[in-house]
Amino acid sequence: MASNKNIYLLTGDPLLKESFIEDLIKKHIPEEAREFNVDTLKGEDITPTSLLQRANTLPLLSPRRLILIKEIEKLKKEEQEKFVKILNQIPPSTILVFSVTNTQEISSEFLRKLKNLAVVRHFAFSHKKEDALRERGEWIKKELEGNGVKITPDALEFLARIPMELHQLRTEIEKLSAFSQGREITLEDVQALVTSTEDVKVYEFTNAFFEGKSMEAFRLLELLLERGDLWTPLVVLQALANQTRLLLQVKILQEAGIPLYKEIRNRGRTESILLNPEEIPSSLRQLLLAGDDNIFQYLQSRQWLGEKLQAQAKKLSKSLLYVILRLLHRLDIEIKSGAPPRERLEWFILWMAGVSPIGERFN
Repeated sequence: MASNKNIYLLTGDPLLKESFIEDLIKKHIPEEAREFNVDTLKGEDITPTSLLQRANTLPLLSPRRLILIKEIEKLKKEEQEKFVKILNQIPPSTILVFSVTNTQEISSEFLRKLKNLAVVRHFAFSHKKEDALRERGEWIKKELEGNGVKITPDALEFLARIPMELHQLRTEIEKLSAFSQGREITLEDVQALVTSTEDVKVYEFTNAFFEGKSMEAFRLLELLLERGDLWTPLVVLQALANQTRLLLQVKILQEAGIPLYKEIRNRGRTESILLNPEEIPSSLRQLLLAGDDNIFQYLQSRQWLGEKLQAQAKKLSKSLLYVILRLLHRLDIEIKSGAPPRERLEWFILWMAGVSPIGERFN
């Protein structure tokens, strides 16, 4: 059966799908009419009957209308066949977009039938490095143009090579756009403003570790160790130790009822600023400011991490953080004494996830 050019089935990266949908809307629906002609729904909230009613509604002040159904894997299973049967009744004036969030959760038979009826688009960057860099660059440039901002070629290439997830990269693009105030973004701007890529790697790995997400931690560990020139098992241990000490400092502040940030009024607006260490009781200040990795010095250039550290520290006890530091010290000694480094790291990830008992290697 031939596909209906008015019906789309989208899979892959959510931000790339979002860009495609935005382009569809811009192409077919005038800006002043989008409020009346774009419906966004979730699979769990739609029925075949209600979808057909919306699809048969005539566009208002526009030649087309668009219906986006997100998370179609959550369509009621008993109604999936009915959805397939009504698709040939969708009028040419309606563009219907099905978006899949998790292909693992959708019936393979239902997915096959949709693919036969719709224009299928999968969104992901190429597996070939140079192609992926070009595609990332095109996406970044398009995002910046949407903000009315230009970027120099060397700055664009540098930004495209930063190994960030797209959602984090979009945050950095918004930050650069706000800073530029309409002028062209330069390489110096990117190097000065974009969050350190090493900070991102450390945060993603340590976050997966402390959240007990073993599979994600294994994946990120593999990515780190592939960069053998920068990341050895001992460097990874040091990163975990640094993060543990930061979390411990945040935990100490939380138990003392002292927030990392305080709110101030500035020009009629409420802003959050990092607490001045001088405002902390002297007994705690001496403890927290000892060493080069004190939390206040660390967050000066990493404000984005503050809220994440606070949320993470709330889930961990102070005693557990001390145990983690002792185990990291023990692992460091064992690896330096010839123990298999990857095996020790992988065990430690499993232990944090609650899979491997603490006594298994440390009795």
